[in-house]
Formats: sequence, structure tokens, C-alpha cells
Amino acid sequence: MMMAQFDTNKDAKISWDEFVQALERIKEYVDETAKKSAMYKSHEQYFYDRMQHKRIGVPPEVTCKFPMTSGQQYGFKVAQENSKDFYHHATNYPKNRCDETKYAEVMLKTGFQGCS
Repeated sequence: MMMAQFDTNKDAKISWDEFVQALERIKEYVDETAKKSAMYKSHEQYFYDRMQHKRIGVPPEVTCKFPMTSGQQYGFKVAQENSKDFYHHATNYPKNRCDETKYAEVMLKTGFQGCS
């Protein structure tokens, strides 16, 4: 997205004016995107909606560039073509469990109820 903004006259050179204009366009784009991604403007409204169990009025693809969970990957629309490339190479940090947690999960699966 950004590199396509700089060399607008396709002469393979970026003049200072082109650079400044490109930065202004990118800043406008980022500001516009930030307005869409802000779900709440006040903590009171957020707290009220959370207590009322209200859903957010916008879908996840408006607020996030990429799916945040594995369930969101199905049907998630990535807006820009170059963003799709980045998503496939993005680092994923899976949930790591310690040995004690793994042991407790196995115990629960076997039906162990604990000492009574």
C-alpha cells in the first residue's frame, strides 16, 4: 500500500513533493481507518454495553486487519491484496501449557473427580 503511494508519476524517482504528498495521503488513510476501528468513544458506553451483553455494531473485519482467532478465519475478508501476503507470513503465538496443566487435563478427561 505505501510503496504504491510514493512514485505516482512512474519515473522511478521520488521527489520531495511526491514524498510529502504521499505521506499526507497515507496519514489521511490511517486516520480514516482509525475512526472506523474505534468501537467506543467513552468507557461508560463500553461498560454499559458489556453489562447488557450487547454485540458490537461492526463486524471483526472492520476493526481488525486479520482474524484474531482460528474460528474467524472462515469467511474473514482481507481488504487489500498485499495484506493477504502478510497474513500468511504473520507469526502466530499458540497457547502454551505447562506440564501441570497438561496433567490436569488428562485427569479430567479420564473422569477423575478428586478426593471426597
